[in-house]
Amino acid sequence: MAFNDSSTPGRAYHPVGNFTGNLVSLHTVFRESLEKVKAGFDLVRLIVRCEPLPHIYGNREAIAELFENLVRIILSSHAPGYKFYLSIRCDEDNANPSYEDLKSYLIRIHANISTSGEWNAVNAAALLRCNFIVAGLNGNLQVNNIMNTGSLFSISLPGKMIADAIR
Repeated sequence: MAFNDSSTPGRAYHPVGNFTGNLVSLHTVFRESLEKVKAGFDLVRLIVRCEPLPHIYGNREAIAELFENLVRIILSSHAPGYKFYLSIRCDEDNANPSYEDLKSYLIRIHANISTSGEWNAVNAAALLRCNFIVAGLNGNLQVNNIMNTGSLFSISLPGKMIADAIR
């Protein structure tokens, strides 16, 4: 796993839209959330591939809660010893509007789990909380089951790539 990023300190306000809070590195917060949640599971095999993620305006603690909830519901879907694969991609989301210096990004977390049937009922409250957090960040969350490959968690958020922070 190659993570190398940082959050910009201080309080920022974006002049267009409801973008208040710090400029937070999703890459750094995802890495920290993954490590924190992973420690609570008896995992033998977890393979993660993560592309660079953008910075967004928001509350770092809420973003961490979002990623911790998503990782927790993914990792709790199978018994210990299961080989988990997480692939995190990020692309510009041309279907959603950009805001001055912010572009809309689509973050896709592909996991080898099934999100159908009982999984939905068991994780409904956690997913509702995740949706609430993402909505507060001016984005949206979708979960789709993909035949024979697992599930895709898609998060659309406005943000910006900071090239010098991604190595």
